[in-house]
Amino acid sequence: MSTDLFDVAASAQPPAMLPVAFTVPGEPVALGRARVAVISGHARMYTPKESAQHKGAVAAWARLANVCLAPDDQALGVDVVAVWEWPASWPKRRIVAAVVALDNDRAMFGVPKSSRPDVDNVAKLVLDALNGIAFSDDGHVAQLRAAKVYGPKAATHIRIYDASSPPTWPARWWW
Repeated sequence: MSTDLFDVAASAQPPAMLPVAFTVPGEPVALGRARVAVISGHARMYTPKESAQHKGAVAAWARLANVCLAPDDQALGVDVVAVWEWPASWPKRRIVAAVVALDNDRAMFGVPKSSRPDVDNVAKLVLDALNGIAFSDDGHVAQLRAAKVYGPKAATHIRIYDASSPPTWPARWWW
């Protein structure tokens, strides 16, 4: 039995319609400032390596989730929850208290992380990575919610939805 291109295309999953949610495993990264280096007397601008790699990872996971390009006239909403692993310095009782709070719905996103990186820079990296994949320009994002929290596993959880009719999600859709 031969497989031709038509059969492969017919069996492929269709692009995911909104709303869509996906997770990028690994520690979240903030968008680094563009740097300038002088090479042979010419100024060259570049993006820090870690930011560029994480931007590529977000784009790759979005493609794996079959995120499709939204129409230009559609206002979108994006939620970003950046989760860092519990610090090794935390005593076990503090981690247990945090998990109990999550299980009892006392904490919607988890234990807030108030140290660097800034939450807006994490969200900027996600929006830049989704340019050309979920939307043609991040100017189409009308609603943006972002949170930095501690949790059991480091990851960046992203969901994209139509801002005119937001879906009903569980309180902790990412947990």
